[in-house]
Amino acid sequence: MEYENLLRSTEGLLGIVTLNRPERRNALSLDLMLELIRCFDELSSDRNVRAIILAAAGKAFSSGHDLKEMVGRTVNDYRRIFDVCSELMQKIQSIPQPVIARFKASQPPRAASSWQPATWQSQVKRRPSPRPA
Repeated sequence: MEYENLLRSTEGLLGIVTLNRPERRNALSLDLMLELIRCFDELSSDRNVRAIILAAAGKAFSSGHDLKEMVGRTVNDYRRIFDVCSELMQKIQSIPQPVIARFKASQPPRAASSWQPATWQSQVKRRPSPRPA
């Protein structure tokens, strides 16, 4: 399936989902969250996918919610945005595969970010410390 705000691929037993809004620092727009829900639905039903890696294009993993979408809206619009966000977080926790956030050491999610579910794991590859000779 085609997506506007993310990239999806598979590598062996891994499903790779890449946030692809680097010009907005991968901010969580309503459209991006809906695409993520649909993508996780599709990957969760693929018996060949054993784990899902969530990555991000650009310098930032995600800046959180897209605040440009949260100006001058109605209460119902705000409810819709947060309901979809809650649905996304529940989807991540309910699918059978583990979801692992892959980010560079320079782009970890911020503490106030939407990307804070306790079940998320992150992998930061670090160089081993040199051992003394």
